[in-house]
Amino acid sequence: MKYDATIIGAGIGGLAAGASLSFAGYKPLILEKQDVIGGRYYAGDYKGYRLTNAAWYILGPDGPVMQLARDAGLESKLEIASAPIPYWKYWIDGKFFDMPEKGGAKALLSLVAKPEEVAKVLTPLTKALRWQEPSDNISFREWLSAYTDNNGIFKIYEMMVHNVTGAKLDTVPAGEFIRILRHLGTWGSRWLLPRGHVRPLTDGFADAIKANGGDIWTKARVKKIVIEDLTAKGVIIERDGKEINIESQVVINNCPPRDMIKLAGEENFDKGYLKQIYNMKSSGMINVYWGCDRLVLDYAGPICYPMEEPSFIAVDYSLTWPDLTPEGKYSLLAGGDLPAEPYDATDLEKCIERLEEKVYEHFPVLKEHGEVLVVQVFHKTWPGIWAIPGEDIENKSPVENLYVVGDGAKPSGTAAAEGAVAGANLVVEDIKRRIKPVS
Repeated sequence: MKYDATIIGAGIGGLAAGASLSFAGYKPLILEKQDVIGGRYYAGDYKGYRLTNAAWYILGPDGPVMQLARDAGLESKLEIASAPIPYWKYWIDGKFFDMPEKGGAKALLSLVAKPEEVAKVLTPLTKALRWQEPSDNISFREWLSAYTDNNGIFKIYEMMVHNVTGAKLDTVPAGEFIRILRHLGTWGSRWLLPRGHVRPLTDGFADAIKANGGDIWTKARVKKIVIEDLTAKGVIIERDGKEINIESQVVINNCPPRDMIKLAGEENFDKGYLKQIYNMKSSGMINVYWGCDRLVLDYAGPICYPMEEPSFIAVDYSLTWPDLTPEGKYSLLAGGDLPAEPYDATDLEKCIERLEEKVYEHFPVLKEHGEVLVVQVFHKTWPGIWAIPGEDIENKSPVENLYVVGDGAKPSGTAAAEGAVAGANLVVEDIKRRIKPVS
């Protein structure tokens, strides 16, 4: 059985690569070991509520995800809601703060610092964005520490960094965070939410792949990446109890980088590459979903609570699309951070309890009229983001014709799903330059 490209994993990176290849006349096969596609971009139904695996919104109207949707002809088919005005709220000192579209950082920092201190932070930040970013040899916290020791400013930027990158203030490289901020400016600051959540988007990519001659197989477990003379030749899979050998011109990995090493064999990679993957720093997070028969929020966008302990972000999707919940019901998603490593099961349990207690403190209606639907913990073998900024591997592996996509191989200056799609774009462009479709 032959294909132009075999793609391991049907997350947003794998789907993006498959869709773009199919548009260019290649025949891709996407292999997914689960019975559903989408990875962290999947949204499923539970007790009448549609819950996402991890992705909250599309990050920007002009980012890589929406550009791919346009290329796939999905934009006109999807009902997409734009962010409300204001598009973010913050809870600081017992009050809600509406984030303005322009001058938001200055207005936000002014809630916790005097004007001269705000200027001392924003002046070098503006210059870094316009001129030259700081070094990647220091964290954004270290860079920020040169201009302030205000704990309120640190807490606000801690939440900003985590919301965008999944990383922490003291782990994200200073220069890389500035590059990400630049990209966010070009993608547009408004988030978007399709009707049906993000699932119609990933389903739409899958439909486009199939319509252009590609295939997607679920419940297909890859047993081996076949390599000859340090060149990828295809994969061996198990499906429906049968072993199948698939030949392809290229193999694109969208499964965890460590799993790729196991499938391909350590002997095919140099020590430096192995060290980079085995030392890769990932990020974790906790999501707790509630269902409720009373209105919890009166605002459809995300609300950030940076000063709380633990800090968290809360949102009710059903205020944007009421059909995401059963009739007469509402929901709340609260997202928080994991405890500092190393931690054990008891630490994790306490962290979840503290997050739930803090949410009940702000939304007491949930205590009486709500129920916890799902608690999601993203860590270890299923993290929130495989590589925090500065930890990503290249899209080309040391094995010829073996590429890597996903949130462990994001191009510099990108983040989350947008980075996974941006990486897939680079892979497809390289394949188009090097290899002609033959299937």
